[in-house]
Amino acid sequence: MKLIVSNEEYFILQRMIEGDVKAFKYFFDTYYDELCNFVNCYLRDQTLSEDLVQSIFIYLWEKKDSLPSNCSIKSYLYTATKNKSLNYLRDAKNENKIASQLFLQPELVSTENADLFIEFEELKEIISKAIDRLPTQCKIIYQLSRDGGLTNK
Repeated sequence: MKLIVSNEEYFILQRMIEGDVKAFKYFFDTYYDELCNFVNCYLRDQTLSEDLVQSIFIYLWEKKDSLPSNCSIKSYLYTATKNKSLNYLRDAKNENKIASQLFLQPELVSTENADLFIEFEELKEIISKAIDRLPTQCKIIYQLSRDGGLTNK
């Protein structure tokens, strides 16, 4: 089944592919709220849903050059958010399964793995202290790039 793309959407998509930020903003403003609601049906966490949708839009902008010029952005966004939501749920389920297995069978945790975990936690603390010493603006940029999935720019 071939989707029919309106002339307006086709024109705006062409502009976005060429790098027009206003065209990208149009798609963001048009679909962001309804995509958040759609994803929230799967995840049942509004903040997580917003983060996921934002990451989809970041991906869309980064990969705009590889988009087919006649695709339906709405269909593309809905498919991408659905797939990313399902992947998130699958990964969370797997993490919970592993954690419960380790809890029920502590013999699976070797001394070597425990040492690596302690080293990892110590490293996280060192990094956290270093981040806290950054100037305020640098700290904000760093945290948004790591936690928010944004670029440094």
